[in-house]
Formats: sequence, C-alpha cells, structure tokens
Amino acid sequence: MSYATAGFLKTMGIRLTAGRDLSEDDRAGNPGVALVSEAFQRAYSKDRSAIGRRIRVGGAEREIVGIMGDVKMRPSFGGEGIDSGPLVSLPLVVVPVAQTTDAYFRLVHTWFTPVWTVRSRDAGFAATALERAIKEADPLLPVSSVRAMEGVMSAAMTEQRLLMTLVGVLAGAAILLAAVGVHGVIAHSVAERRREFGIRIALGATAVDAVRSVSLGGIALAAIGALAGGLLSIPATSLVRSFIWRVDVNDPWTYAGVAVALLVVATVASVLPALRLLRLNPAETLRN
Repeated sequence: MSYATAGFLKTMGIRLTAGRDLSEDDRAGNPGVALVSEAFQRAYSKDRSAIGRRIRVGGAEREIVGIMGDVKMRPSFGGEGIDSGPLVSLPLVVVPVAQTTDAYFRLVHTWFTPVWTVRSRDAGFAATALERAIKEADPLLPVSSVRAMEGVMSAAMTEQRLLMTLVGVLAGAAILLAAVGVHGVIAHSVAERRREFGIRIALGATAVDAVRSVSLGGIALAAIGALAGGLLSIPATSLVRSFIWRVDVNDPWTYAGVAVALLVVATVASVLPALRLLRLNPAETLRN
C-alpha cells in the first residue's frame, strides 16, 4: 500500500487500464477511494473486475475506482497470482494522501521517507523547483537528496548487475582455462611425438596429414567432454533454477551454443600447436 496525490500515474508514466485516476476531489470528507494494480486484480479479484469493489485499508473502507498497470518492485511476499524473481509485480494499492489519517501517516514515516516526484525536461531545474516548493511549505523540512529516475533505477539494479558481471567473468575464465588446458595437452603431445612425426614424414606422409592427426585428437576429446558435460548439466540445473529468472533452464539452444563455443575454442587450441609440424625438418629430427 502507498499513498499519492493527483497526477501520480501521469508523473510516473504508469498507464491506467480501467476506471479513473486520482483527482483533487479525492480529499478528506469525501468518499474514500483507491487505485489497485493489475497484479491485485489477478490475485484477489479474478472472477470479476475490481472496480466498484470495496477494500478496507489504512483504517478506512474505500471504493476501488481505477486499475493501473503493474509496477516492478523487490519481492516482499508471495502467493497465488504473484510472480517470483528479483523484481516482481506485487499487488499494489494506492490511496489519496488527503484521505489518510494522521496515525497512518506517522506509522508509515516511522519506516519510510516520503518521496516527491516531478516530471521535467531538465533535472537541475526540477531539483531547484522541488527544494524551493518544500521550503515554502515548511522551511524546517530537510531535503535528503534529489536524483534523476535513471539514477534511482540504476541503483536499484546495482546488485543484479554486479552478480551478472561476476558470472560473465567466471564463465570467461572457465573458457580460458579450458583453452589453455587443451593447448598445453596438444603442445606436449607434439613435443613428445616429434621424432615419430619426423619418421612418418620421411616415409611419405605430408605435414598436413600430421597436423590433421594431432588436431582431430584434441577436437574429438573436446567433443566427448562437451557431450558428457551437456548430459551432466541436465540434472544439475535443479541446483541453479532458483538463481535464474525468466530463463528456461532446459533451453536446447543454450546447450547447443555452449557446446559449439567450446568446440571452437578447442579447435583453435588444438590447431595452433599442431601447426608447428609444418616447419618440421625430417632429416634434422632423425639426427637428433
């Protein structure tokens, strides 16, 4: 539940899907009204429209006069008709601030700081006008901070962006380690079998055949590893399902994309050390 003044939906860019918006006539002494979100409609009034129904909130009974679009917020509770995730559309009730009681106002401000929001093309001008208006109403009221909506949204998603960046860095490190490992194995194999390949080339085999033989071994091992990893990841998805939001953990394109990426990395890591065989001198190799 929250409170607002007339013009709240227009200022915040929230669409009105049914009914009417709050107005200046929704003040103390007039019948109590409230706006609800579409999530509220889905959770508590699935059988019929919530408009015209009455709800008791904030110590008073109110009539629902409008339904507004959903607003994303951090989850604080769950239930039927409520999605799960880091940002969800919770059932929301908005009442006119003029129809709230002093007791409710004091209770809310024990936990939350009131926020004034204005729409302007110039953030600096809006900040100055907002501070001036509050001082005119009460010079003793402090203004803690003035921020643009882009800054508010960015701060709200900072933790999620950080976690996503860490996941990307760890994934990149895993691919790098895989490439280094495959490259090291193939390079060691080429060094150990240098004399063998010298004999093969001296007996008529081409350097291209030797490169193909070495590279295909590394690629085959990478393909077997990608297949085994794909099969093992299917039951492992249950461990990470709670950390993934609106992503199908059984998406075949994701598995195929990761397998192809690993095969490409393994192919490059296998071919590079094998290319040394193109510079192999059979006579010098046999003498050594």
